[in-house]
Amino acid sequence: MYHLSIKSVSRATGRSATAAAAYRAACLIEDERTGDIHDYTRKAGVEHSEILLPPGAPSWEHDRTALWNAAERAEKRKDARVAREYEVAIPKELTLAQGIALVRDFGQELADRYGVAVDFNVHQDHRQHWDGSEKGFVAYHAHVLTTTRKLGRDGFGEKATPELSDTKRKSLGLDDGAAEIERTRQAWEQVANRYLAQAGHRRQIDCRSLKAQGVEREPTVHLGPVVTALERGTRGREPEATRLGDANRRIIQAYRDGQQAREALQAITHNILVLDGDLQQAVAERDRQRAVAAQALRDTRTVRPPLSAQALVPTAAPAPAPVPAPAAPKRVPVAVNYLAMKDAEIAMLVGPALKDAVIAHGFALKAEQAQTLTEQSARAAAALPEARAALVAIDAQAPKAPIGLTALFKQNAYEAARVEHVERVRLAKAEIGHHEQRVLTPEAVQRQATQWAQAEVVKRLPLATQALAGQQTREARQHQQAVAITTRFAQFIQRYGEKADSDPQWQALPAGLQRQIRLLQKARRLGGEVAVNTVLSQLRQQPDSLQALHVAMEESDKQLRALVRAKAPERGRGR
Repeated sequence: MYHLSIKSVSRATGRSATAAAAYRAACLIEDERTGDIHDYTRKAGVEHSEILLPPGAPSWEHDRTALWNAAERAEKRKDARVAREYEVAIPKELTLAQGIALVRDFGQELADRYGVAVDFNVHQDHRQHWDGSEKGFVAYHAHVLTTTRKLGRDGFGEKATPELSDTKRKSLGLDDGAAEIERTRQAWEQVANRYLAQAGHRRQIDCRSLKAQGVEREPTVHLGPVVTALERGTRGREPEATRLGDANRRIIQAYRDGQQAREALQAITHNILVLDGDLQQAVAERDRQRAVAAQALRDTRTVRPPLSAQALVPTAAPAPAPVPAPAAPKRVPVAVNYLAMKDAEIAMLVGPALKDAVIAHGFALKAEQAQTLTEQSARAAAALPEARAALVAIDAQAPKAPIGLTALFKQNAYEAARVEHVERVRLAKAEIGHHEQRVLTPEAVQRQATQWAQAEVVKRLPLATQALAGQQTREARQHQQAVAITTRFAQFIQRYGEKADSDPQWQALPAGLQRQIRLLQKARRLGGEVAVNTVLSQLRQQPDSLQALHVAMEESDKQLRALVRAKAPERGRGR
């Protein structure tokens, strides 16, 4: 979580730099200007205190009492700003030592940039959240107190850049104070993220607003120390709800409700994508059946090669016909109850490829929803007797109208009790009605489950048809690549098949490629082109073998080019 707040210590509000420094460092400082002694030595939770100086500052400024008394003497106005404070939250992923080093780097950057003295103190966070709940972890924050004037060899001089008015900044060619604050916020973000990365953490902090980050959450309200103390119930007091605390609780609850809605939306999106897997299975089964039918048809028409060639040529099925270009997805009718139709009617509407997926997925969704509705109905039926008994008990507690001499004095209390009783009766009846609506008969369960499954199928079918078209496109591309590789292999056979074993070009081929070329040459002699085409068709169906063959041919091309380059100088010397 990112936190950096900038505050001024001003005499106009009755504050002093000596008191602020003593409180943050948990030490004693005597204010030489007023004679006040600020003693906070009993304050707990201060883990580290350190003073950082710009280059060229006198060494006596490392004395906290001397530093802040000098800062007070440098200001003459009764409403002067005597110090500036940067309060930062140290990321909880960092250890105490890492957090101190982080704040030290940030403080030194402020000292070097503005030429001011920096007094930083690292405090341990309160163990409770603002609402009194336990944090469950140890975290730290830091108070970085800076002087408002530049510090040099002769002491304090002119005002530092952050203290200048916008008019003065404009006359000096500087941008406004808001831009200065934004640069400081970015500086803390960059230094903190660098330390998080060095510590091996992937989480980063962001100085931008929630809206700029795209986070759909309303920022909480800053409570301040007084309201926080009331909410926590410190110093022996009972926790007390406040208006600002209630506002924060509403904001947090609204964010949690929105988070649950976003998670439910992600679950629905996941369920939509489940249909893609069903479609891929249906497509694979369709292709298998097509291949079996095509093979049976070819077996009745193809002339078999001689027996000797049959013993040599692999018997796997030839390659299927080229995959046609995918057709545009059908427009899916939305007012059709697919779960109540016959298979042939569904196939006519959405195509044979989607028919099985629609039926299987639709009925699976229906069964799942029916089980959910049945469980909800059982829970509601079990809760009804208790809700009705609660209503009877509330009716029995109805307030009675006052009578007698004191009736007039009791009338206001009676009216308040009667209004409260009416509200309790209304809530009890509403709960009973809620349970009664969720108690369903088996017929109602099946009817509602069918309607829900039908609506889900209608929503998911357009995505499913797109997935099917994409699958067909991928199949067509893979088939084209397989044909290109086998065609190139056939060219290798024609070019090198008749070469002798002693030929340098033949010897440049990998051994595996040599064996495949000799095998195809023998198949051509025994079975003709039919046998060669059968082997190539089988090869197209084996992606791993195709890839290995492609790599072997690429390697052969490199070896042959090297052989040609090696022979070129020899031919030159011969001439």
